[in-house]
Amino acid sequence: MHQVRPETSTNDHLLRLPQIIGQRAISPEQARHNAANGQRGCRPRQAIAALIPVSRTTWLEGVKAGRYPQPVKIGLHAVAWRSSEVLALLAKPTEVSG
Repeated sequence: MHQVRPETSTNDHLLRLPQIIGQRAISPEQARHNAANGQRGCRPRQAIAALIPVSRTTWLEGVKAGRYPQPVKIGLHAVAWRSSEVLALLAKPTEVSG
């Protein structure tokens, strides 16, 4: 099995995209409705408040353009961002908005 080891310091946590841009809650009723209709969001989940309130597309375009930090590969199909880089971005509010 292929294992990816992110290059981070021991004090630097990794953040997944919902932890950065936030995520809407899905109630159990909505999850059942979505499952019955073949839609995404088939499991209930709690909301996550956004650190940087931009859309997924805006965030990914900003990463590509160099406005936002580059991700760290943590698996074959998974990436995360170093918390220190995201927090440094928050210290520069003019660069946060998409």
